[in-house]
Amino acid sequence: MNINICRDANELGSRAGKAAAQYLKETIEANGYARIVLSTGSSQFETLNALIDSDVDWSRVEMFHLDEYVGLPETHIASFRKYLNERFISKVNLMAYYLVDGNPESIPCLTEKLREKPVDLGIIGIGENGHIAFNDPPADFDTTEAYIVVNLDEKCKKQQVGEGWFKTIDDVPKQAISMTPYQIMKCRKIITCAPHGVKANAIRATLYEKVSNKIPATLLRTHPDWSLYIDENSAKLVERNEVNLPIRCGVVGIGGMGTGHVRFLTEGRVKNMCLTAVADIDPKRLEWARENLEGIATFATAQEMYDSSLVDAVIIATPHYDHPSLTIEAFKRGLHVMCEKPAGVYTKQVREMIAAADKYGKSLGIVFCVRTNSAYRKIKEIVESNKYGELHRFNWIITDWYRTQAYYNLSSWRATWSGEGGGVLINQCPHNLDLWQWMCGMPSKIRAVCKEGLWHDIEVEDDVTIFAEYENGATGVFVASTGDYPGSNRLEITLDRAKIVYENDNLLHIYELSDSLKENCAGAQKAFEKISYTERVIDTDERSTGHVGILEAFANNILYDTPLLADGREGINELSISNAAHLSSWTNSEVTLPLDDELFYKELQKKIAGSKEKKVENKVETDLSGSFH
Repeated sequence: MNINICRDANELGSRAGKAAAQYLKETIEANGYARIVLSTGSSQFETLNALIDSDVDWSRVEMFHLDEYVGLPETHIASFRKYLNERFISKVNLMAYYLVDGNPESIPCLTEKLREKPVDLGIIGIGENGHIAFNDPPADFDTTEAYIVVNLDEKCKKQQVGEGWFKTIDDVPKQAISMTPYQIMKCRKIITCAPHGVKANAIRATLYEKVSNKIPATLLRTHPDWSLYIDENSAKLVERNEVNLPIRCGVVGIGGMGTGHVRFLTEGRVKNMCLTAVADIDPKRLEWARENLEGIATFATAQEMYDSSLVDAVIIATPHYDHPSLTIEAFKRGLHVMCEKPAGVYTKQVREMIAAADKYGKSLGIVFCVRTNSAYRKIKEIVESNKYGELHRFNWIITDWYRTQAYYNLSSWRATWSGEGGGVLINQCPHNLDLWQWMCGMPSKIRAVCKEGLWHDIEVEDDVTIFAEYENGATGVFVASTGDYPGSNRLEITLDRAKIVYENDNLLHIYELSDSLKENCAGAQKAFEKISYTERVIDTDERSTGHVGILEAFANNILYDTPLLADGREGINELSISNAAHLSSWTNSEVTLPLDDELFYKELQKKIAGSKEKKVENKVETDLSGSFH
């Protein structure tokens, strides 16, 4: 069940129509044709108009419809044959259409034609009395016929008068031919459009009451692919926290990381969020999506997906340079954004992205999923508690990023200044640099040596040593490489009265001193004084929710304004360290933070100008499960 609340009937019709059109186009592309069932009434005007305006190849579409009054001539204003001929059939070039003519004797012939092949899409409305088609309560849920003759109840008749189809209740026919609930539920996909305040009670009953023939529309909740479109008026009795209203999410870039997000969403692992669309400029990746992601809209550009009305939020998983610009464009279209790491390549563009998030008031998250690791969360808790005093030293050697030349040959943009904007710092280490500043705070000075192409045939750095200083005199050393094997992952944080050690994702150790380092160093009477300490293993909750946790927090932030696990605005912190390290190495100088954004940008342009085109066979490594720390 996918529930979409729109501002008004116009937006509802546009969004539902676009969703229906996209599904029809994908079905036509896959099968060569599509079959659709249409409903009628005043609630369908805007949706039909959107379908007419779409680029669906109607010459490959067969159309059926739901119902018709028994014995009503086609010339009558209330005739649904007249309605469809004037409002839809005459405006598109259908392959074929089959209308319910109001004569019960035509039901066998119509049934035979309908059941020749499955119906792909049903546009099914909900009446004020909760009916679907003319199946007024209590509806026949048992029959397996395609069409039956039904008696209309008083509330149904009043609706027809209220919509202006008849002058009085007595003028409304007593019977109609209606597609049965059984047959409606046979549609592969159902889209329900129900705007206007007069439908509010019916919508609430549909969503809250138990499935029953007394409220026929409740049956729709059991369909495996049902999308409900309601506007603010018809949704006025619906409480968001009482019904499942998942965030409709699109993924921009379905390479390695993007495909991972697609899997999390399509496997139903992320609560309150579902995948509705993907976008990629690579035709091969779109072909993969069409073959493997049934019912998911595909787009050749992010902008087309942004404008589709099919998504509420997007995940940006493209090459790094594009992260800020794609994020800003999404904000302009009213979308929330989860950005893959890093936030960008240079701080100047990330500041623009943050300003856009503030301007448009949308959620901005970043995929710093290693923050969910229980050990790092515990370290942050200890450091911030100040239980053991202020930071004394920070050391992290993270060299278990071993990569072969084949890895760098996966993509033409990878490991180039013009395509990726850096090497191990911008690709492998954003998580570690983020954890560094997240746990220990931002340093004030950076001095670094970044060796470019030391171990591989690449133009960017694959071996880095960073020396950092803090305002309080504390220091830090960060070492990273993609050329060591076996590598190490050892983090040491020395506080005034303790030392924390975490190595190779094993147990978290703490050495608790009996005295303050600062006080003991200054006041001890012995030249070679030793401080006694107690070593113990720190217990953690052993929970690490990773990418799924980051995405669930993102969805809940949008829905309920709960905190993000990683606010996208914080992405500028690790990038500032990364940029400062590059700048220090390029200029052979100490760099002070906050970073001079313009100076770094100027020096980066020099590297880009000297960047060489890399011609490789374009491949996509979609299994990146072993690449995270």
